Amino acid sequence: MSNLYRGTPWGPVPTNNDWADIENQLGREMPGDIRALIRRTGGCPMGHCYVRNPAEKKNRNLMFSHGALMQMHDLDGPMLRQRHGICLYPDIGGYVTFANINTVNISLKPAEDSCTVLHLGAGLVYETDLLFTEFIWEIFTDRAAYNGLGASNWLSSSSPFFAEW
Repeated sequence: MSNLYRGTPWGPVPTNNDWADIENQLGREMPGDIRALIRRTGGCPMGHCYVRNPAEKKNRNLMFSHGALMQMHDLDGPMLRQRHGICLYPDIGGYVTFANINTVNISLKPAEDSCTVLHLGAGLVYETDLLFTEFIWEIFTDRAAYNGLGASNWLSSSSPFFAEW
């Protein structure tokens, strides 16, 4: 991670207490790669991908809290349950959405660290075996992956997010 990003944090950097609060609410630990990414970047946008941050208190779209997850549950939950049999937190067995790219939610299944891509606009679900940082790298290097998600995420990026040194 330290070899890829050398900027200053974009948003507030979560403390151990911020992580403990959200993890206690979720009843699970967040994967180490997500914690490290947010600690290093403050949850900066990667293209059009926004990662929710447990320290964010101003921007409701970036908050990672019980309240923010309840809003997603109420908004997207009924459609996901009806079309795909997927439930969202706080339902038992509910997926935890921690990032989004437009109408695409990137979520974790309970007790798993790999990403599930819930493409709400296209009505598609992709179960992956990738950690979030691996997923971001995959859509950066393969713009056609996941129904063209990489192309839409990095479309108007004026400067590269990843660079060789």
